[in-house]
Amino acid sequence: MANHYIRLGAENVVIAAFSDAFQKPEPLDIMIAQDAGRHCTLKVRADDGGYRYRWDPRSKKLVERTADEIEPLADLKDRVKADTIERAKRRLRKTDFKVLQHLEETAAGITPTMSAEDFQTMVQKRKVIRDELAQFEQAVDAAADRAAVNAIAKP
Repeated sequence: MANHYIRLGAENVVIAAFSDAFQKPEPLDIMIAQDAGRHCTLKVRADDGGYRYRWDPRSKKLVERTADEIEPLADLKDRVKADTIERAKRRLRKTDFKVLQHLEETAAGITPTMSAEDFQTMVQKRKVIRDELAQFEQAVDAAADRAAVNAIAKP
């Protein structure tokens, strides 16, 4: 039978869990189960990638971290905004070539490939994307809690 251990990072966050059947424990590793089997199945990462547990040295127990401990509200807001900004940029990049082509043709005195009306329609659609992004960012910044941020972020 093997013993199971955890390894701690900053603020007693559990960053690894393993069995001594496969890995030799270091001096600061903490044994959490004796004669427990070859495989340690403790999942130390939450679904969003953050570390799921911290070690409570008083009770000598694993404590599940809250969502705010795993990813503070400010970090969640930053991540949600960054993801949405990237999606908006991808949408804008789809028409970048047409915008540049029209502007270059106009500047060179060449008859533009795109009509003035089509160009204005495209410019307006691009403005709508930017305006929606600005409104989204304001809403995320104003959100008071994780539930509000998640509700705003859902497509």
